[in-house]
Amino acid sequence: MSPQLYRINRLDAYVGAKERLDQGLLQHLISNVTVHPQIVTMPEIKVAGIRGDTTLSDIKLRDLWKNANSMRSQIPNLVKGGRGFGICEACNENTLYTMNDFVLFTEVAGFEVDSFQDLPPQFVKKVLPAGRCAVFTHRGSLRMLPQTFEYIWGTWFLETEEELDSREDFELYDNRFLGYDHPDSEVDLYIPIR
Repeated sequence: MSPQLYRINRLDAYVGAKERLDQGLLQHLISNVTVHPQIVTMPEIKVAGIRGDTTLSDIKLRDLWKNANSMRSQIPNLVKGGRGFGICEACNENTLYTMNDFVLFTEVAGFEVDSFQDLPPQFVKKVLPAGRCAVFTHRGSLRMLPQTFEYIWGTWFLETEEELDSREDFELYDNRFLGYDHPDSEVDLYIPIR
């Protein structure tokens, strides 16, 4: 892209606004993030959950997940194994290039289901289409999740030869997730690619 388009699209927010690489951030990148993602082809996945609004500067995801977990028993057709999914829904007019700390987006916190049959109306139906994804693993407290995303979008994305796909990115919570602040928790972050 041209330098003018680069400036218009505010990519400098990813490069120029990076945190200084101090000892804590360096330790996070060494110990808590897979800096080279695994490339996988995932099957279609059905998710039933609840939706909430948030911005990058006003994260309300912890409360959204607390509500989703309290309502989980009301979801029919849950897949055995209990995988949870946090699906980022950027508004149609926003793209990766226009996202900033104050852009409103929605997140769906939900669980894998076999079907949407008999799903009560308070739940959202989401289908994650099959396709290729770059999968990063975040280890430790979710308080450091913003730094992991900063690495993905501010370093990996700018250097990779992979082409992003228009499918929604999401987090996958399985039996390795031990709690929000647990130092041994693991969460996989799926970035759709072509």
